[in-house]
Amino acid sequence: WGTPQRLTYALVLPLIVVVWILALALADAYGRRRLTIGSEQLRAVARAGLVLVAVVAVVAYVGGVGPARAYLFTVVGVLVTSALVARLVLRRWLRGHRANGQLMQRTVVIGRADSAKALVQSLTSDRSQGLLPVAVCATDLQGNPMRAASIDDVPVIGGPEDAIRAIDLVDAEVVAVAS
Repeated sequence: WGTPQRLTYALVLPLIVVVWILALALADAYGRRRLTIGSEQLRAVARAGLVLVAVVAVVAYVGGVGPARAYLFTVVGVLVTSALVARLVLRRWLRGHRANGQLMQRTVVIGRADSAKALVQSLTSDRSQGLLPVAVCATDLQGNPMRAASIDDVPVIGGPEDAIRAIDLVDAEVVAVAS
C-alpha cells in the first residue's frame, strides 16, 4: 500500500461510502413513497449529502489529521452527483414503463361512489402515479353499498366493509381511500 498517507486514503473511502449509505437511509431516500414523487427524492439525496459533508468535516476536525479536504469533498461531490443522476435515469425508465401500463401497483379504491369515480379517473388518466385501479369498494350517496357492476370499467366488489375481501380477491398491493 505504500506510504501511511495512501493507507489513510484507502481506509477513508470505504468509511465514507458506509456513512453515505447510512445518511441516505436516515434521509429516507430509500423509501418507496419517494420513488416518483416530484423532487422529494432528490431533496432526500441532497439532505444526505449535507449530512455526509457535516460528518466528514467534524471527523476531520476532531481527528486533526486525515485526508485532504479537497479529496473528501471531491468524493462527496461524486457520490451525491452519481446518486442524483442515477435516480433521474431510473425515474425516467420507470415512467416509461408505467406509460406502457407496466410496473403498476394493483389498487383497490374505497369511498363514496362520486369520490371513488373521480379517483379512478385520476389514476387511469395519469399512469405516472403507478397505481392501477382493479376494484372499487363504494357506497352510494346515501351510504348504501353500490349496486352498479363497475365504475369506469373497474369492477365494484361491494361496500367499504368488503375491502379486505376485495384486496384478497384481486390481489391488490395498495388501497386508495377516496374522500
